Amino acid sequence: MAATYVNVFGSYINATSNVAATGTVKFKPRFTGPAQDTSVTPTGYVEPVEISTQLVNGGFSVNLRASDDSTLSPTGWTYRVTEEITGFPRRQYDINVPSANAGSGLNLVGATQVTPPNLGH
Repeated sequence: MAATYVNVFGSYINATSNVAATGTVKFKPRFTGPAQDTSVTPTGYVEPVEISTQLVNGGFSVNLRASDDSTLSPTGWTYRVTEEITGFPRRQYDINVPSANAGSGLNLVGATQVTPPNLGH
């Protein structure tokens, strides 16, 4: 079975100047690694590595592994999002990236902030 990825995207506009914002948005899987990956043969392992994306014309787009992907164990983990937007305070929060969004993508603006589960091995 193939791994499920979701395109997560968003855009930032400086509300004061109405100009596209600059900065980065980072995503870090919140599980105690390594996670078992059965989408490859032989079974592989995935470490929770932070993925950083630079805003281009105020926007970003990044493909992330679905947090409920059944080929990754554990399942049900979250991503810690860190927004570092120039001229604004740093923000951190957690989101789910559900496999149900694999076809349509997930707009970060509409993503529900969640409490990360306590996942260990």
